[in-house]
Amino acid sequence: MRKKVVITLAILLFIVFTGCTNTEKNNIKPNESNVTTDSKENDEYKETTESKEVNDSKEIKVADVQILSLDSGEFNLTEIFNNNDLEKLSLQELSLLRNSIYAKNGYKFSTEEFHNYFSKFEWYKPISKDVDKLLSQIDNENIKNIILIEEQSESWIKNSKDDKELSREMDVMVPLFGPAEKETLYITREKLDYEGGNLPTKITLNTGHNKKVFESTWNDGIYVSVVDFNENDDEIDIYITETGTDIGCTTHIYKISHGSIYPYTRFEHFGKDFLYDGKGNIYYWFNTTGKSIINTCFNYKTRESSNIWDQSIQTRLNKLFKDTEAYKENTNETNSTEKDDKRIKVAELNYYEDLDLDGNKEEINIVFKADDVDSSYRASAFIISIKKNGKKALHHEFNCYIWDYELKFISCKDKMYFYVQDEGPSDDPNATIFELCEDGINVVLRVGGYIIDYDYDGNIYTSYSYTNDKNKVLLTYYNIKDGLKHPSNDEIIGKILQYNCNMVLYKKKNIAGGHRVSSISEEHAETLKREIAASNIDTGIVKIADINESVKIVEVDYDFYERFPNMVRNIPIKVETKDGLSGWLFWLNGGD
Repeated sequence: MRKKVVITLAILLFIVFTGCTNTEKNNIKPNESNVTTDSKENDEYKETTESKEVNDSKEIKVADVQILSLDSGEFNLTEIFNNNDLEKLSLQELSLLRNSIYAKNGYKFSTEEFHNYFSKFEWYKPISKDVDKLLSQIDNENIKNIILIEEQSESWIKNSKDDKELSREMDVMVPLFGPAEKETLYITREKLDYEGGNLPTKITLNTGHNKKVFESTWNDGIYVSVVDFNENDDEIDIYITETGTDIGCTTHIYKISHGSIYPYTRFEHFGKDFLYDGKGNIYYWFNTTGKSIINTCFNYKTRESSNIWDQSIQTRLNKLFKDTEAYKENTNETNSTEKDDKRIKVAELNYYEDLDLDGNKEEINIVFKADDVDSSYRASAFIISIKKNGKKALHHEFNCYIWDYELKFISCKDKMYFYVQDEGPSDDPNATIFELCEDGINVVLRVGGYIIDYDYDGNIYTSYSYTNDKNKVLLTYYNIKDGLKHPSNDEIIGKILQYNCNMVLYKKKNIAGGHRVSSISEEHAETLKREIAASNIDTGIVKIADINESVKIVEVDYDFYERFPNMVRNIPIKVETKDGLSGWLFWLNGGD
């Protein structure tokens, strides 16, 4: 949610026209490289636009009193800002305050978010991209001070990558620091007794005076660290990051104060790592564009998040995110002086295989490269080169996220194919299949899941091909020539599913967007049954099937994900029980 910023504009009864002339005459401008240029090459502080001349014939009237209200305080845009007040602001607030000075002087923003934001106010009259001559001495002084604080703020920012993770050992004793330095925190990690979940985990936090228990039934890892998000208060913070089975994560913040522990707030983000500045501001990646860039600020004092519009701040934050010892250690990063060396080579392998079945083996060279954004993955790209009869057939780079440096082969009746297994940025594995053609290397197919089997006719089976029950019913597979395939209705309708846990049958297949998990533990099943019996509200549940109860498939909805026609995981299946009840099951194949 974007921060609500209220600007109160008080227009005095008159404005002395000559005041604009005097202001321009006595104007003290900051360093040009910091504030006045508007190009990508020279200015990383001001919103990136192209320059245009001001029409000097226009009279620009600016109110003598303008107040910008931010979550961290109010600022009179006609007075010199107090540096102590500026130091309390997040980088996002500093950017908004800096750009408001240009906005009140008629700056024409090209960044859509800034333009839309300031266009809400009657006083904003965009006239040009070059308003430097209109800036007053106070404006320039404030801009200079904001930029200095922005630069200082970057030095205060810390990276969660560098925080010591305390949750891998079963029992950890942590002497606390700061205002709680005489206290000790005990952290206990144990497996949660919960069937049907993914890595069910129980974390216990104990100061001796107080104890809190955190439970997660569905995650791909839990990370616990002790930090101080806000160095201005007398409390120490614990953050528990619960990684999702896709790239989405949730960080839960607990506070320790005088021996007491209490849950404070939480925020959702992509990727398990983030930045924080000790002032209560947390910077992280949260978007759906697929670009892993720091673009969101969460103020944990106000419990509100805002998008970071300023691309220069995004760039600098992402540099800070990568420019850490943890990142360098994981990627073997060196102080290379080559400007185009954006990624570091991490592995190189050579193979010899007869790819076109002509009796001669081709020389295959593959180079894997380290990820330049997220060090959680060992490689994010690979370059394949193939030589046939001593001549290079192709040299091409492919982007993906890789754990294992290995090329694998599929031998079919017409030729030899090869593929690289991709972990995916959200832990959704894929494999890219290639073939050698007359004009080089061709991408044949991209399949979802881990390739677990194939046949001579080119049919490929993955970890998402079968239901994850005892009977392993085939739902999807691939053919190298024809792509994604499904069994016919005659081959799948009537098949029996049998799970070693309780299964929830739902009336509708659009419950929670199809992401409701049907498999639950026995304890959860009993609790849910009691809640259903005591409630007069329609829960949307048909039945909770018993452990190992047999149910019959009556329908499979391959078209459920309209936006993703090639979706092969978590396919909704309608089943019928022996007592004649029918309902939908979710997350049955490849369901994390």
